[in-house]
Amino acid sequence: MEANHTVKSNHIVEENQTIEAIHTYVLSIGSNVSEANVVAAIKWLRTLFADMEVSHVYETPAISSHGSAAPCSGQGEIPVYDNAVACVESPMGCADLESLLKAYELECGRDAKARAAGIVPIDIDIVVTDGSIKRPWDYRQHFFKIGYATIT
Repeated sequence: MEANHTVKSNHIVEENQTIEAIHTYVLSIGSNVSEANVVAAIKWLRTLFADMEVSHVYETPAISSHGSAAPCSGQGEIPVYDNAVACVESPMGCADLESLLKAYELECGRDAKARAAGIVPIDIDIVVTDGSIKRPWDYRQHFFKIGYATIT
């Protein structure tokens, strides 16, 4: 038997069920280990979200928490990140999505030891939720703006 449902202004209404909000999330995806990790994260996200728009993967220099270029490594190279930005729609609440993303990061090796060493196998952050900026610092950064511009 097929369920009857109607879509009304970002809500799905199913017969005999309560209204379920559909949220829009803009995610920042990055890694300072490899582009392959970003590509794998995008593939993983596609298994979770049927409605997803994603930028191309691009490279940016690492930056400090103050927004300036990160210091050079011992070899004189500025560390780089591979990045992408994705927009997804889901009935999942923000806290639940955040927990899911952090669990994926941990599964990929983003643990306390990696953090202490400055190694970022994968980082996925919710930057915008339903049009509201959740992470203003990230929203202002070049690494986010590049991908965001291609999906908005």
